[in-house]
Amino acid sequence: MATDTDTAPAERERAANGATRPAEARKPSRGRRILIACAAVVAACVAAAALAVVVLRGDDDATEPANRAALANQAEQYVEWQKSRAASASDANRAALQHQADQYLEWLESRAE
Repeated sequence: MATDTDTAPAERERAANGATRPAEARKPSRGRRILIACAAVVAACVAAAALAVVVLRGDDDATEPANRAALANQAEQYVEWQKSRAASASDANRAALQHQADQYLEWLESRAE
């Protein structure tokens, strides 16, 4: 009978066989770290430049009247479509559909402003 009860038999065998720890991952070389840092700086600069272009571009006033006309046309078509649906719907649904059409028209008009 073994008098050493501090370690399990499998642990003693590993210690006797000279088992080693797994190899630790190496750190990237200095050149590789510099390359990664430069790539991160360039990516940040490109992102900042793209954001600046989007923000500073501004609204195109030349297309605004055309957009308003298109939105008004779209709203009228939607209202007419809702009215045709309301005509075929039951009386209980007719008021709800008309209210929905009016809300959509108001939303499109507020969006065009």
